[in-house]
Amino acid sequence: MCRPYGQIKQSAKESEKTTESLYTISSINQYTLVNDKERVKAMLSPIRILHVDDEPGDLEIVRILMKRDVKEDFDIVGVTEARKALEKLESEHFDIVVADYLMPGMDGIELLEALKKSEKHAHLPFILFTGKGSAEIAEEGFKKGADRYITKGGATAENQCHELAKAVRELVRGEKGEAEK
Repeated sequence: MCRPYGQIKQSAKESEKTTESLYTISSINQYTLVNDKERVKAMLSPIRILHVDDEPGDLEIVRILMKRDVKEDFDIVGVTEARKALEKLESEHFDIVVADYLMPGMDGIELLEALKKSEKHAHLPFILFTGKGSAEIAEEGFKKGADRYITKGGATAENQCHELAKAVRELVRGEKGEAEK
């Protein structure tokens, strides 16, 4: 996993120019130079996640386990209705949306469709994170523009949240897990 390591100032004596760059370390012999100041700022700030789930207990468990997994890297805002999520998106900036599938009023696929139709939010990565899913729901989600489909069933809540955190980092920052490099 790439971690911001710090700023390194370099100066070229002959031209007397000083440049400022950020290096991120992913392993002992690999590093990436980032010169784009906006990208550097984004890499150093927490990823803002809008989590939509009609079960308040699930929102809290995911928030706790994901924060434990990544410490300060995530700022997670939870809402219990898709319509509230749309309102939040109009007033706040988020880097990614994570939504349950089965919710009253507007389900996760309908929320996804609303976002993809919006010029302002069509670019946002979207993860369906659900316990009520199936192959048909996953296929529909991908057809409508979902970036990932992660089920809550099977593994422990801690493992599910670790998988979700990994997917969020990959989609927002392009970070790959060590096994995938």
